[in-house]
Amino acid sequence: MLFLSYKIELLVIVLVFAIAIVIKSISNTQFGFYFIVGISFLASWINRLSGIDLSLISLASDALALAVLAGLFIQNIVRRDNHWLRKDLITLGLLGYTLFLILEFFNPNSGSILGGVAYLKGAIINLFFFFISLYIFENIDRVRFFLKFMFGAAVIAGLYGCYQKWIGFTSFELRWIYADPRIYGLYILPDGSFRKFSFLSDPATYGTLMASIAVGLVVLSFGPFSKRKKILILGGALISLLAMAYSGTRTAYIMIPGGIVLYIFMTIYRKKTLILAGSLVLLLLGIMYAPVYGNMTINRIRSAFHPTEDNSNLVRERNRHKLQPYFMAHPFGGGLNSTGGGGNKYNSGSFLASIPPDSGYLSITMQTGWVGLVLTCGFFFIVLMYAVYYFYAVCDPEIKTYYAVIVTMLFSLMLGNYAQFTITMDPQNFYYFPFLAILIKLHTFDRPQASLNV
Repeated sequence: MLFLSYKIELLVIVLVFAIAIVIKSISNTQFGFYFIVGISFLASWINRLSGIDLSLISLASDALALAVLAGLFIQNIVRRDNHWLRKDLITLGLLGYTLFLILEFFNPNSGSILGGVAYLKGAIINLFFFFISLYIFENIDRVRFFLKFMFGAAVIAGLYGCYQKWIGFTSFELRWIYADPRIYGLYILPDGSFRKFSFLSDPATYGTLMASIAVGLVVLSFGPFSKRKKILILGGALISLLAMAYSGTRTAYIMIPGGIVLYIFMTIYRKKTLILAGSLVLLLLGIMYAPVYGNMTINRIRSAFHPTEDNSNLVRERNRHKLQPYFMAHPFGGGLNSTGGGGNKYNSGSFLASIPPDSGYLSITMQTGWVGLVLTCGFFFIVLMYAVYYFYAVCDPEIKTYYAVIVTMLFSLMLGNYAQFTITMDPQNFYYFPFLAILIKLHTFDRPQASLNV
């Protein structure tokens, strides 16, 4: 009876806290926005610590996003501000793709209405979050704050992953690993150690996050900032690189050179870029050919550049070849939530549900067919084209740097999406859509009188 009373009291406290957060978010959209971004980093850690179901945390986050959107519309009515009615390529592309997903809901190959509803709910929440971001970033100071918040939260996550490597897992983390044989089998390495995951849901999500963050921080260090700030930025990049290595995620090891190479091509006319290119080549040669053979982290990095020798990659290739006839016969795929975790939940026993996608692009093709894949890649091309165009078009060195940071980070995520889910997973999901909004708004803050020499 006493225990039941305690649970009721705790529930009341949590409910009161949640109501307060929602009310605050309606009146202050920035607070709600950053609360959502922050909780996306901590949701899985809260789940492991307290046992609270992740689906409940996700539902609370969605409810909070709706509360922020409600507050946004209320403020727009008061201010008579229609800033969200835009006609740029990114907004139109995102609206068009969301419309395509709505049409996919009626795909005759789909086996579950509930699965389609669940998928569309997530897509529409993401669209709402994009429009919220358009409202949030109304000046350059807000863009600066978001980048500081995002990089700061990511570096803290990187530090916690390093803590797991150097000190060890906490007792509740070990209980969580050993409680599920599947998780134990995926996380254990040949030397008996575990892949690190920090606050995040799994090592793959953690590793790809740290890879994109490392790319962004390296590019940011070439911006027009003081030496003190550059030292802090490079320190954060080093922590991110270490954390990425400790995650044991092979895809992340490819994302780093991919993002940096794009930056090199964009700024090849600069002396600093040539130094960066030389340093990257020397680093890769050192990792690949240094006479170090007993280090599990280095060995795993090396294996990423020899995919034909990786058993997991060979399994993925076989699955892709197995699916090719299905793709040719079903140009619109098998319907929303027909594969992966959603497939097992909503379409258990179906052909697509029986094959793990193991890739963002493969998952898109399985659900929406090659038509959906073409639209996705087309939208990604628009985003990259938009960012590169304004990188050269703007004059302000700081704004030019932010365009370079965002385009290289997004490109690294798009590259990693070939082998992992690098865009649709939290917390990447909650800076991918703000990044799209920043790309749209950033050039409007440009100062034509600013120097072009950066």
